[in-house]
Amino acid sequence: MQTGNCTDFSRELVESRTELVRQAAAIMGSLADAEDLVQSALERALRRRHTLRPDTCLRAWLSTVTRNLAIDQLRQRWRCERGHVDVTNMPGREQEPRPWWDDVEDQDIRRALDGCSPALRQAFELRHYGGLSLASIAARTRVPIGTVATRIFRARAHIRQVLAAEREHSAAEAEAETALAA
Repeated sequence: MQTGNCTDFSRELVESRTELVRQAAAIMGSLADAEDLVQSALERALRRRHTLRPDTCLRAWLSTVTRNLAIDQLRQRWRCERGHVDVTNMPGREQEPRPWWDDVEDQDIRRALDGCSPALRQAFELRHYGGLSLASIAARTRVPIGTVATRIFRARAHIRQVLAAEREHSAAEAEAETALAA
């Protein structure tokens, strides 16, 4: 293709049109949509004529542009159809109960920390109550950053374990009281 020669370029556009419409109609399932896509592809070719390399196969380029435009349009349709779901007849979801950790208070965390080693407690408190970065904690405690991160991780795991055990114990007590009351 000679992009500099306007007559050859225009002739190649016109000659490609029929095949492009056939290709787009096969993808879209509608001749009207196919015509619109090919029109868009041809306009794009005219706008970019001067940026195409001289060795560009115009028919292949147009075919790719048309296919990509068709895919984009089908995706857009799918998104629109998916977004307009009739929710009037759909069953509602029951509201999920609040997770147990939402009810955990600061004093519960501090009580759970009592069972941690001093090094774990210090790293956790500096991070969560002091708001220090891992690097700051490492500098203050004179241990590597990886060690600080491990200590904080282990302190959190200990807190979770203690709080979960307390929760299970409370639930078992409540269940026993309910059974005795019945």
